Amino acid sequence: MNVSGSEELQNQLEAIAQRVVPKAAKSGTVKSLGVIQKAIVVRTPRGKSKQLQKSIGKRLTKREPDFVEGKAGVNVGKNTGRGINGGKSGTSAPHGHLVTLGTSERYTRRGAYRGRMAPNDFVNRGFYASQQQAARTLIDKVAESLPTE
Repeated sequence: MNVSGSEELQNQLEAIAQRVVPKAAKSGTVKSLGVIQKAIVVRTPRGKSKQLQKSIGKRLTKREPDFVEGKAGVNVGKNTGRGINGGKSGTSAPHGHLVTLGTSERYTRRGAYRGRMAPNDFVNRGFYASQQQAARTLIDKVAESLPTE
């Protein structure tokens, strides 16, 4: 039995795959980043202004058209600008890296002692706690979006 046009069909299927798979990967990555972001926020130290919690964000990085990568953490994402950002003020935490990484002994220029800050590794704790759930979410979202295209 000989099927004519099988090369055309194969080429059309490959074209569909090249269009659909990146969309599915992107939507799955965004959804799993949301899971990681929520886990980090839960483990963030609570302050009066909650600036540090508000500064936890997520975003996709743009490198190559066929490669999807994202990150979540302190001062990442759209609502982490300084000052008033889209009607939201106080969504940045310029001190976030100091809380996460800690500091050594610090002194002012005049010599006043400011102390040392121990690191609080809430970002990594949130990431590792949510890793399995984020992977399941990624797989579910990709599987959900593939048949719809």
